[in-house]
Amino acid sequence: MRTLWPLLAGALVLGACDITNPPNWTADYLFPLNFPAVDLSGIPGGVIPIDSVSFTTPVITQDAEEGLVGRILQSEDLAALRAEVILRTTLDVTGAVELSIATSQAGLFDPAQSLTTTISVSQGTNTSFVDANLAVFKGATTLYFQSNVTVAGPNGSIAVPPGSEIGIGVNFIGTVRVSK
Repeated sequence: MRTLWPLLAGALVLGACDITNPPNWTADYLFPLNFPAVDLSGIPGGVIPIDSVSFTTPVITQDAEEGLVGRILQSEDLAALRAEVILRTTLDVTGAVELSIATSQAGLFDPAQSLTTTISVSQGTNTSFVDANLAVFKGATTLYFQSNVTVAGPNGSIAVPPGSEIGIGVNFIGTVRVSK
């Protein structure tokens, strides 16, 4: 009789559960993009002035059909997308980097066709999270990258040593439906 009561109680609990509608859950996948660093060594005269200098980087592309990037962006179970943007510099500069990621070159810096955000630049590392428009990137086969950069020396002109750059790391975080 002692065994019968727990079994009956368990049967009642199971009977009360709706097992025809199992829970839905998702998983977040972090995958890095090949966003290029900003080369500062090409600044005219090799000096960042106390006022600012602005320039635009060349357009760079990444094939998004292969590997983890392709599997996530082309998955019909992709439910949301955001970006982790990491800027780092060892130079004592201030300014901003407006970066853009799009699925066509014409879409760069168009908020309706790209992920475009502006990040402040300062010595050290700065990390930001930005929501991406899922409709823009879902099914993408090629990604286009470009930056508009404005930098200045906060306390005077700064000589730019060879190899100086603003490192930019961009990771997409895709939320994928695991159960349906």
